[in-house]
Amino acid sequence: MASLRPILSVADVDAATAFYCEQLGFDRQFSLQDAHGATFFASVSFEGGSIMLSRQQISDLPAATRRQARADVTLLIALPPTIEIDAFYAELQRKGVTIVGAIADKFWGSREFTLRDPQGYHIAFTQAKRAVSADEARDIAARLDFDPPADA
Repeated sequence: MASLRPILSVADVDAATAFYCEQLGFDRQFSLQDAHGATFFASVSFEGGSIMLSRQQISDLPAATRRQARADVTLLIALPPTIEIDAFYAELQRKGVTIVGAIADKFWGSREFTLRDPQGYHIAFTQAKRAVSADEARDIAARLDFDPPADA
C-alpha cells in the first residue's frame, strides 16, 4: 500500500513541530539537525499518517505570497471513529488554535472543520458520519450555487 507524506516548508522546524505535537496531538517521529545544531527537517505523525516539516528555502518570495500559496492547499486528515470529532474540535478551540472553517456536517456524509497552522497551511479534520451514494452526492452538488472563478 502506498502512503502519502507531504513535506511542508516552514521557517522554524522546531516551532512547527511543537505546534503539531503540543497543540494538535501529533507524535514526534524524528528530527535532523545541521552542523550548527539547528533543526532543518522533522517528521510528525497522527493516527498512522505523517507530515514532514522542512526548513524553508524559498526566501526570495514575499511572506504574503508564501502564506497565500499555503492557504490554497488543504491537508485532509480522516479521524478514526475512536476520536470524537466534536470533543477534538472543542479541545483545539480551548488551546487557541486558529479555526478557519467551523465544524459542520457536509453533504457528502462527513463532519469536518479546518484550521490554519502558524505557517499558513490549512489542515482539515474529517470524520465519516453516514454513507452517501455517488448519485445522492451528484444530486446535491447539482443544486449548489458556487461563484464562478474571478478569471472566468
